[in-house]
Amino acid sequence: VQTTLTQQEVVSCSWLQLLLALLSSARISMRILLRLVLPFARHQGDTSCSTKARILCCRILGAVAAGFPAQISADDFLPYMLGMCQDTEFAVRCCMCAQLPMLAAALGTQSSSSRLVHEFIELQRDEHPEVRAAAFRCGVLLLPHCDAHTARDVLVPSLMQTIAFCNQTLQQMNRTSEGHDGSCAVSASQAGAAPAMLISQVAVEVTPCLR
Repeated sequence: VQTTLTQQEVVSCSWLQLLLALLSSARISMRILLRLVLPFARHQGDTSCSTKARILCCRILGAVAAGFPAQISADDFLPYMLGMCQDTEFAVRCCMCAQLPMLAAALGTQSSSSRLVHEFIELQRDEHPEVRAAAFRCGVLLLPHCDAHTARDVLVPSLMQTIAFCNQTLQQMNRTSEGHDGSCAVSASQAGAAPAMLISQVAVEVTPCLR
């Protein structure tokens, strides 16, 4: 179904992209950030607001973490952003999951290796596949921001478990297809292609962390 945006929605999207670009590149004054942007984001993130508003809050906080890491407090931002990872709407959880790597970069290794990694593990078990997929990408991007012990003993095993599950699912689909019509709709090489790409992606990220 094709959706046509209204003129107001087009303008709003354009202004949002501009705001996010200014925030992530730290081109907004500290006064405006503290007096206008952060209170606005917190208001939009209230549970009484719409799903779109809470997603907007997630994106703004992620951009702030990227552009103003010195303003990110583990006692303030971390509980708030992790709380939004437990939002009742899966789209909000997906969006905040995508912001966690920026938060990890702003907070440093110690915070990233504890509460952020715990939240990643929880998101890996989410009931919605979209959230689990976002969590996998988040886990890969968290690797450079975690200490070697956490990366090796927690993150990598969890990521590899996801890859193994994907590989097993694809192989089962392949066998089911063969059983139904006698032909192989998905070849063995195709079935292993996606997990192999994921393994390569994880390997690229994790190798420097374990040296």
